[in-house]
Amino acid sequence: MKFCFINPPWFFKEEIEFISHNLGLGYIISLLEANGHEVQFIDALAEGIDNKVCVDTKYQKVNRYGLSYKEISEKIESDADYIGITGPFTDSAMILRELISVIKEKCPEKPVIAGGVYPSTLPRRALDLGADIVVRGEGELAMLHLARGDKPEDIKGLVFYRDGQIVNNGTAELIKDLDAIPLPSYSKRPVDFYFSWSPRGDRENQTASMITSRGCPFSCSFCSIHPVYGQNWRARTPENVLGEIKLLVEEYGINHIEFEDDNFTLQPERVEAILNGIIEINRGKSGSDRLVWSAPNGIRLDTLTESLVLKMKESSCKAVCIAVESGDPDILKRMNKRLDLSKAEEVVKLFTKHGINSNAFFIIGYPGENEARFLNSVAFAKKLKKQGLTSISPLVATPYPGTPLFSECQEKGYLRYPDVENVLYLAQYSSYNSDFVQIETPDFSVNDVMRRYKYFQDEFGGDGIKYNVY
Repeated sequence: MKFCFINPPWFFKEEIEFISHNLGLGYIISLLEANGHEVQFIDALAEGIDNKVCVDTKYQKVNRYGLSYKEISEKIESDADYIGITGPFTDSAMILRELISVIKEKCPEKPVIAGGVYPSTLPRRALDLGADIVVRGEGELAMLHLARGDKPEDIKGLVFYRDGQIVNNGTAELIKDLDAIPLPSYSKRPVDFYFSWSPRGDRENQTASMITSRGCPFSCSFCSIHPVYGQNWRARTPENVLGEIKLLVEEYGINHIEFEDDNFTLQPERVEAILNGIIEINRGKSGSDRLVWSAPNGIRLDTLTESLVLKMKESSCKAVCIAVESGDPDILKRMNKRLDLSKAEEVVKLFTKHGINSNAFFIIGYPGENEARFLNSVAFAKKLKKQGLTSISPLVATPYPGTPLFSECQEKGYLRYPDVENVLYLAQYSSYNSDFVQIETPDFSVNDVMRRYKYFQDEFGGDGIKYNVY
């Protein structure tokens, strides 16, 4: 069986601010190849990174970056049995609709599979965009069953039409033992391009993204992780993680790792073993030969102790992000965010003491955020800055479909743009404007959100994580 996987073009308001190393597709590719199947991979964004097309959507003016839809369709090899497209964001709908249409014109007989965040949260809508099959959740096992010729009706996670009726097989089977699957493909993905273009902004070093665990046992109301990776946290062993790190260092000259886990420090003993391994890898090295690492996706604060922070420093951790989200306890409750603000203060002090750059996420414009609660958040942000917090990233609340936040906004009429398939969610952090504010409530107007966002930008810089890697 042969598969062609596509990372489609992406939308940005202005210039490209980040990319993806496509780890999810990388894992699927490796598993299929390990089981004797052929794979072609087209990264339309990477291959057409300099191709910018201005697009007027229903609500916003944006730029699309990547290969044209025709160029993508012409690259699909004629002997592919399935064509798989990832929809990593809710606004992927606009691109998927047009891309699938062009692909169907060229090869109407080939089934198109859609996976990722958007198809997992809105499977029926993804089918109505033209996909023949949707994979809900992790894609590895579902794709392997398809490759083996199993009937779609018998494969968990598949959604499709049969005789005009939706067949929904629920969420895909989760991989319990992450060590049992091969490392993400480094031969099919354009890793030379990826490693020179960090998803989080480091373009001076050879940077690789890694995921050492999946899932999240917590239930923050705004988070969209559960539809894909579930609530059951699963982790790779330290030995497995270190094996990949050694491969990246020795074969690809990587000197900076970005751990993309949502809960990298959830299990301190596992993290400490990984960090001890990094210390050994670095033994006898100096300067840019030394491997450094960062955690830009956020880490658990409640598991951090001074001894673990010291180990982070010893293993050359250069930057971490902490998901504070709000300095107001009532807003944290509304977010279902279990965070002890005093613990956040303690951890920032530890990072400052031991010379690790720290960046905090703060969400603005969350339902219930009146002026007093906003000012509480500002006061807490100022307190963290005084204690040495390096930088702050203000983020405007985004109601992703499939999340409790979206349901609340939909039920209460807070959505500015109910037609979610025609809304761009990937705002340009450096040039945010009111077109990208999705929520308006009795507690705040769009202008209030923009004023609060601008206040954070002016007061704290808002330029995000600072690496200063070497």
